[in-house]
Amino acid sequence: MQQVDFAEGYFDAVSVGTKATTVRWKENIAPGAARFAFGARSLRGRVESVTSHAAATLTAEQADAPPGTDMREFVEALRRNYYAEMPDDAVVEVVRFVVERDGENSG
Repeated sequence: MQQVDFAEGYFDAVSVGTKATTVRWKENIAPGAARFAFGARSLRGRVESVTSHAAATLTAEQADAPPGTDMREFVEALRRNYYAEMPDDAVVEVVRFVVERDGENSG
């Protein structure tokens, strides 16, 4: 089973389903069963789809971001906070997932 890591602060949003998409770079995530890890806590679920997009042309709709999101700033935040080595011509993956409603685990 693959593991998808998140910052601990995303646990609540993912666990209740308000966050069901993440944008990643070079993480080799694939559709199928998954463990979503948030530090010491985790949830089980499934990656439903992974689609590739050029970071430079990624739209809010493709990333499941709120309408009007400044996508240049979105991509810069990915680079600043998670992927310092991500080049301007990067291809990112939009990962859509679901969690099991009773799937919380301690590790």
